[in-house]
Amino acid sequence: MSLAHEGTRTQDKRRIVCHDAFVSLDDVFRYIDDNLELALADVVEYCKLPTVSAHGTAIEETAQHTIRLLEAEGLTARLLPKRGDGFPVVYAEHAGRSPRRLLFYNHYDVQPTDPIEEWTSPPFEPQRRGGELYGRGVSDDKGNIVSRMLAIRALKHVFGELPCQIKFCIEGDEEIGSP
Repeated sequence: MSLAHEGTRTQDKRRIVCHDAFVSLDDVFRYIDDNLELALADVVEYCKLPTVSAHGTAIEETAQHTIRLLEAEGLTARLLPKRGDGFPVVYAEHAGRSPRRLLFYNHYDVQPTDPIEEWTSPPFEPQRRGGELYGRGVSDDKGNIVSRMLAIRALKHVFGELPCQIKFCIEGDEEIGSP
């Protein structure tokens, strides 16, 4: 990106330089707004999986669910076993227009729900209250994975392709120190 582009970019945050041309993100934002409820439904389903790595629960089921989410957006995904006692990593990639790569790191496991008596609703039954979504994994980290899938879908819908290659490394034991 040239200095001339940088100066313009800071003045108009809804336009970016992509392959030496200015493009508007308005259509991307509109697509996201129009499809937000579907993405939230994906978050709810994903967060129903009680993937507590400290207890070893729902690991395989959640890893496979993660692969399905990635593949639904056109990514090539696979499960990579970890040596020793670690839980599998979901690895995925997607081609883009540029040879540049963007790597996303996430995790599909969540913290234990203790102390359970402090929850106002069951942790693995996400609920909407006051315009907010509550449940274990909504913000750390399953909701983040789904939001990235929505962004990928929006970019592909508006521009027909991704501007660069993307890769995902999504592990299943981040909450226990990634052994």
